[in-house]
Amino acid sequence: METVRGLKDYTTCHFATEERHMSRLKFPALASHQAEHQLFVKTVNDYLRKLDDGKFVVTVEITNFIKEWIKNHILGTDKKYSGFLVSHGVR
Repeated sequence: METVRGLKDYTTCHFATEERHMSRLKFPALASHQAEHQLFVKTVNDYLRKLDDGKFVVTVEITNFIKEWIKNHILGTDKKYSGFLVSHGVR
């Protein structure tokens, strides 16, 4: 459970920083990117609620969720904006 809480805490901070840069630089796909972040946080919160309620949560399910997030968001969606940010001086 602490791993899932840590994931939530880290991503909340990371997403806020990322979105702040995107907003400041007027990244054109900010809204859709934020929606993906919100869905991620909602899903992690759902896992935490289940864990807090003592409900059975399959570790494989959480692992697959994170693996898909990395594949689709980090290696996909994030790549779409990384060049944009770098071209605006963000490192």
